[in-house]
Amino acid sequence: AKAYKAGSAVLSPAVADPIPVIGDWTEVMDKALPALDQLRPSDKETLVKALLATVMVDNRLAVAEMELLRVICCVIHVPLPMITGGKPGEN
Repeated sequence: AKAYKAGSAVLSPAVADPIPVIGDWTEVMDKALPALDQLRPSDKETLVKALLATVMVDNRLAVAEMELLRVICCVIHVPLPMITGGKPGEN
């Protein structure tokens, strides 16, 4: 829940939607990725920042999280950002 809130806050700070219940997340993601690839570059940047906030909420990056982030960035045609720890956007 903490990771979901961290990512959601980057996307929409004023909205506090509850975590959706999803049965097969891979199917949902497969359907969403083509639409996400159509986002404007600035919106893709915000999306990647939200994903980073989600996976880095515990200040650790699991291999599975890194691989999923890498695949998403590849599919939406954005470079994988350098991950150095801290909040997204900080130097």
